[in-house]
Amino acid sequence: MRTDGNQLSVMGNQIEQRLGVAVLRGTDGSTEFALAPGVAYSIGRLAGVAVPINGTGVSNLHAVLAGDGRKWMLTDLSRNGTTVNERPVGRHTLEHGDRIRFSEGPEFEFLLGNSECDLSTVIGMGADDSIKLPVSTSVPYMVGSTKATLALKSHINKAAASRKPVVVRGEMGVGKRLVASTIHEQGETRFGSCVEINCSRTSPAELAKHLQEQRGVKEPGSVVLAHLLELDDASQQTLAELLSSMPSNGSGNSPRIISTTSRSPEAAIDAGEFSSALYYKLGVVQILVDPLRERRQEVAELANYFARLICERLGRAQVTVSSGTVQLLQQYHWPGNVLELRNVVERAVVFCDGSEIERQHLALGFCEALRRRMPYEGMSLDDVEHRHIEGTLETMNWVKLHVAETLGIERSTLDRKIKKYGLVKPGQEGDSSDD
Repeated sequence: MRTDGNQLSVMGNQIEQRLGVAVLRGTDGSTEFALAPGVAYSIGRLAGVAVPINGTGVSNLHAVLAGDGRKWMLTDLSRNGTTVNERPVGRHTLEHGDRIRFSEGPEFEFLLGNSECDLSTVIGMGADDSIKLPVSTSVPYMVGSTKATLALKSHINKAAASRKPVVVRGEMGVGKRLVASTIHEQGETRFGSCVEINCSRTSPAELAKHLQEQRGVKEPGSVVLAHLLELDDASQQTLAELLSSMPSNGSGNSPRIISTTSRSPEAAIDAGEFSSALYYKLGVVQILVDPLRERRQEVAELANYFARLICERLGRAQVTVSSGTVQLLQQYHWPGNVLELRNVVERAVVFCDGSEIERQHLALGFCEALRRRMPYEGMSLDDVEHRHIEGTLETMNWVKLHVAETLGIERSTLDRKIKKYGLVKPGQEGDSSDD
């Protein structure tokens, strides 16, 4: 239903207070982007971003802007920074009239509920439609610009547009919970709650209770079945019975079912551990999240993103990851995936006393663990020992007592090895003094 100018103005004021529809407008008047809540808008020079901008120092993926219906949050992801009203920001809640500049790029004005914009088009409804307020207070954001991650985002968008049950597959630590949350936030279910059930710790009665609570509510949300394949036989039977009474497309007053698993469903079905009929009913849509080792190009982007978030949480000055440290991180195989990377960066931020994270700030043993997985073909035992001792000294910042304990040798033996291989602590060339 279309509206005249007066109706649209009234509607804009209503939405401004209840939904938080917004506009990002270039101060030179040449560009304007209509923004709707419940969507994370990527900003930068990279092809395919929601808000493309150019300018000196603007990063490929510079920032993300997201609203949840109550507030709009701007998160800087760049190396050269973002300012709001000429003040540098890391993560900032925007207000009507704020002026935003991405590095040295063009300036934008942030406007809430601008009546000059066709808001009925932005949010996809007419003035007579009911206005729903999302329950969540944050919109998940997925970092990464490789082909694999862009494809993953596309799959998530398509899954969110449907109410079909989804199974998210991938190794431990790849971000399956983030994928599930993003599907919830980008679909119709964002107007309801998102409840996670740990299938390895729930009983049939508890499972039934959680699912029944989500049925018949005014705004049904999503139920995330974490560690799906850990359900015992009795719980699988309970779940199958509950699903049989729900619409197959998740419509009506039934919640949407999103499941996650780190194990192979096919192997679990072949071993008789999981019902094939139940799995295929839950896995109408399946999404595979690639391990970090297969998208190492994103390590730099992820590491700097985590560093910014952690600095903000700790209330300390922002730090970045040095190029040398990034190269080291990219060599690692990351068995714990993105979760392990975040933990490594968090420890590094705590020990970093400057503006850049260097290799000495990484967790003790990280460099040594990396070297253990490097090929030694064609190397003599002396070469291997030389590399191992040098790496351990660097990782432990040349604290010889700790290095000797880690290597399982006497302190005097360590000193002989250091002399044998001509190892010198950086900045102390010619100085063989103690710790």
